[in-house]
Parts: sequence; C-alpha cells; structure tokens
Amino acid sequence: MFFLRENITVMETSIDPKKGGFLLAIGTEKGNLYIRSNWEEPRCLKLGRTRIMDMNFSQDSTRLLVSTIKSKNDFSIFLLK
Repeated sequence: MFFLRENITVMETSIDPKKGGFLLAIGTEKGNLYIRSNWEEPRCLKLGRTRIMDMNFSQDSTRLLVSTIKSKNDFSIFLLK
C-alpha cells in the first residue's frame, strides 16, 4: 500500500503479462501519473501542470493512453510504452 497527498482523478488496472502480476496507474489533478507494477514502489511521471482526465491500458498491457486537460481548449493525449 502507498499513500498520495494529491487528489486522484482516475485509476486504471491491468494484468502484467510479463510478470504474471498486476499494473496500477493513477492520475492526479496536478498532472502526475503514478504507475505501480506488482508490489514494486510506484514510479511517478510528471505530465505537466494539467489534470489527467482518462487513461486506458492496451489489450496486451504494454501501452497506456492518457488524456489530460489544462483548459477548455488546451488538452493533450500521451501514448506511453
């Protein structure tokens, strides 16, 4: 278990086919993306000062699609491998 001192906006889970465990991705209001594989410590990726709105793992769990929004007309889509 781990604790975040940020507001969580979205969570996504998947099976980790390489290790036979799980993947957990958590997005926050501040644009931080935390990815945890099995029982390892989570890694933090900073995607800028944007709110993470949605994310989805690919069918084989090797990619993560993340959408962020800064304002009504300012949004981004990231494809992470």
